[in-house]
Amino acid sequence: MNRIEIVKKNIFGKILDVGCSGRDDELHNSVNDKNVYGLDIEIRLPKRRKIKGDAQKMPLKSNSFDTIIAGELIEHLSKPVKFFKESKRVLKSEGIIIITTPNKNSLLNKIFKSYFTKSHKYLFDTKTIKSIISKYFTVQNFICLPYTEPYLLGPKGAYFIWFRRFIHYFLPQSLQENMIILAKK
Repeated sequence: MNRIEIVKKNIFGKILDVGCSGRDDELHNSVNDKNVYGLDIEIRLPKRRKIKGDAQKMPLKSNSFDTIIAGELIEHLSKPVKFFKESKRVLKSEGIIIITTPNKNSLLNKIFKSYFTKSHKYLFDTKTIKSIISKYFTVQNFICLPYTEPYLLGPKGAYFIWFRRFIHYFLPQSLQENMIILAKK
């Protein structure tokens, strides 16, 4: 199972994809697009239902979305806690938030330091992200997956990608790569 499959399996209702301009439209193309809205500080390709705005101060009504998706976003924010507060405000009662972010303590990051880039303002480990999210939401599921292209940072090449996927399943969760958190309001 990959990230998109996990997201598709868990989303419902009116959906907000925060940080949408940094990704392709794989999610939008695979679900009922009428229910998906995008929010980003920069809208690269103007399309329907894209909102220009800051994830840390969303220009949206309270209790207006059933699902919020933040894929590879929180590590780029200057104040990620503000994002969690805003997400809680914008989500309807019983709404869910799905977050993906790199694990700064993954074995491969410890070796290659591939997540330490200029664009990453904060990096989280499994313990820290669970603690922060638990202040605003109830964590329903926490899993880790190996990174796949096009999200792959660090060494590439067919053999190395195969090795990353293979070793992932032998590591404890605290050393795995891509954290995926599903939480409920």
